[in-house]
Amino acid sequence: MGLVSTLSTEEQAQLGIMIQLGFSTLQMRRRITRSRCCVKNYVRDTMAHGSAKPTGSPRILNDRDERSVAATAQLQQGFRNLLSQLRNFFYLFSQ
Repeated sequence: MGLVSTLSTEEQAQLGIMIQLGFSTLQMRRRITRSRCCVKNYVRDTMAHGSAKPTGSPRILNDRDERSVAATAQLQQGFRNLLSQLRNFFYLFSQ
């Protein structure tokens, strides 16, 4: 898919008038020399034209949750190190 250029404000104004006058999409696209799909998308939702649509899936964790998970992982790693040191300590004294 190629990049799509948005309609200029002049073209949007022309389409708005044509919509009010009851022009068909074929007549509109011939007047402003744009594709049928472009005109159809504008007619379907004139307010959202030109705004970016979200891509990809939504995030599972927000920034705060990510920091919380990272902090918990660091604590867990610290506990593992402490446990490992205690095992070594008791192993040395048990012999």
